Amino acid sequence: MLLLKEFDSVSHTLSLLSNNLYNTLQGARELAKPPTLSEILYSNSKKKKNNNKKKKKTNRVKGRRGNTVQMHSLKKISLMEIRRD
Repeated sequence: MLLLKEFDSVSHTLSLLSNNLYNTLQGARELAKPPTLSEILYSNSKKKKNNNKKKKKTNRVKGRRGNTVQMHSLKKISLMEIRRD
């Protein structure tokens, strides 16, 4: 009787493994498909929005002497503007 329970347990484990392998194969097939035109356009518009957010983003921090420092990040250039409070 105990042997039958062990076989049932092994059978269940193999079934789970089979399902996992099937799902992995389906995911790999999905990743292998080339992107559609709408996916490319969506990705490009999302990148543009992120770039615009980065351009507009400013951070205010206190400098060593108590000055307010405003940092602007523009693409790869970082500018600092120091103001005395």
